Amino acid sequence: MCQYTTMSVPPSSLAMVQGIMHGVYYGLGNGVGHLVGGLAIDEYGAPATLYAMAVVIVLWLIMFFVCQKVCQLTCS
Repeated sequence: MCQYTTMSVPPSSLAMVQGIMHGVYYGLGNGVGHLVGGLAIDEYGAPATLYAMAVVIVLWLIMFFVCQKVCQLTCS
């Protein structure tokens, strides 16, 4: 993401955009992830939360590979 930001943002705004990106990813993203994970562990227990997140990650991986294949076919 930093490389894309460097290529697409003017040098005068680069530090600001990377600061915003860093704040959103590490601040908001990690904060919400920890909050939702903690609530899920409290409600369902650690093993059930681990298995549910493993299923979500595998489904996300499959979706990522499908999107990559579709993009390769349409972009070529």
